[in-house]
Amino acid sequence: MPENQPPSRLLTAVRSTLFTVLFFAWTIVFCFVMVASFVLPLLWRYRIVRLYIRVTLVALKAICGLDYRVRGAEHIPDEPSIIFSKHQSTYENFVLIDALPSSTYIAKRELLYVPFFGWGMAALQYITIDRNKGKKAINQIIEQARVRFELGLWVTIYPEGTRLKPGEFREYKAGGALLASATARKVVMVVHNAGEFWPRRAFLKWPGTVDFVIAPPYETAGKSAKVIRQETQEWMESESATLHVPNRFPY
Repeated sequence: MPENQPPSRLLTAVRSTLFTVLFFAWTIVFCFVMVASFVLPLLWRYRIVRLYIRVTLVALKAICGLDYRVRGAEHIPDEPSIIFSKHQSTYENFVLIDALPSSTYIAKRELLYVPFFGWGMAALQYITIDRNKGKKAINQIIEQARVRFELGLWVTIYPEGTRLKPGEFREYKAGGALLASATARKVVMVVHNAGEFWPRRAFLKWPGTVDFVIAPPYETAGKSAKVIRQETQEWMESESATLHVPNRFPY
């Protein structure tokens, strides 16, 4: 295949189908394992998840030709911190678990009732909130996050609030900045271009190497939520733009 010629759409579809079938099969098995893991200490459950994620990433590389590389791993601090990540794809969910310390996620409470997926969330004690409670929901996040930090866990937040296409912009939500300001925990910002290889709501997983960039820890002590949101948004959007290659694949 010539260097500048995009990969075959048909071959990509076949590979994506094979991966998806296998992925759902071992995910169902894994969910039953997670239910059984309720008898284990919480941090052991996170080790089980890492094994599941590692298998998934190996399969994505072997079947779909999709891999990743990280720049800035040396910036990861030793103490539990808050991860702010760009949200473009399903793929970054896997990589953040594989490449960064064990972390809990913030999710809407309704997801706990989703078969299989909700079981895993419950076993990992993710921070679940009722979005209809407004300010009370933010207080819930802060209170639960403090407990997770004491256990040695990190907290991962997608400050945009939803998956966006590469290059698309939305003002960051206040929740992550409020948490960082209230707890004075460091923020580790992560940007990537996963959405170009595995677009949101897309079935095809295009071959290639996704770039992840980890910033030096951002100090939040003494800063207001407004300043934290503004400064993290500026860095993440600027750095993310350097990774974006428009029309990389024939979607």
